[in-house]
Amino acid sequence: MKKPFFVTLNLAAIVLLLLLPHYGPFPFFTYAPICLLLVIGVLKLQQAPFSVTGFRFSDFSIKIIPIGLAVAIGWISLYHFLIQPLLSYTFHITDADVSDFYFIRKHFINYLFIVLAAWLVGGGYEEIIFRGFIQSRFAELFKTKKYGFLLASCITSLLFGLYHIQQGASGVIHATLFGFLCSFLLNHFKGNLWYGMIFHAFYDTLALTLIYLGY
Repeated sequence: MKKPFFVTLNLAAIVLLLLLPHYGPFPFFTYAPICLLLVIGVLKLQQAPFSVTGFRFSDFSIKIIPIGLAVAIGWISLYHFLIQPLLSYTFHITDADVSDFYFIRKHFINYLFIVLAAWLVGGGYEEIIFRGFIQSRFAELFKTKKYGFLLASCITSLLFGLYHIQQGASGVIHATLFGFLCSFLLNHFKGNLWYGMIFHAFYDTLALTLIYLGY
């Protein structure tokens, strides 16, 4: 099979990965294993190991946990105390619409369920799909270019932002910047996806905890 076929295959898979969770005929959260199977199938057709996503069990170490937590605390503080107020003051962009998660407010069981989902879907699934698969496919496409990784990071981060369009303009901006940070972690730690996964999971946990407490 020739390269144009693989390019078309990857782009088609990326479109499906972006659309299925929002518009597919699947119940909430059940799209994750379906999309992961799609990724595995596409990589197999290209004779590429799943490890090209940056996800390898052997790469995990305990030191990743405090790093991920520290980056999550730093990012949530920076965004909510500096970037979001700046957006509100300069461009009159209101906070992200997170009303979909209001069902966890003061409801501990719902809160525990959604935090578990955040670790599995936010930290795990989304990082494998976006930074692991989508970004690696664009990086492969642009590998001959001088700034191929940066270009792949920009495209992937923008797609990640648009993936959160239901949260409004602020949600798109936040998710795009968040994606850049995850890409930075992936590059800084030499393709180890665990750093982004743990950071992502901790950030979601902190954000959900604030919603649960009524902030």
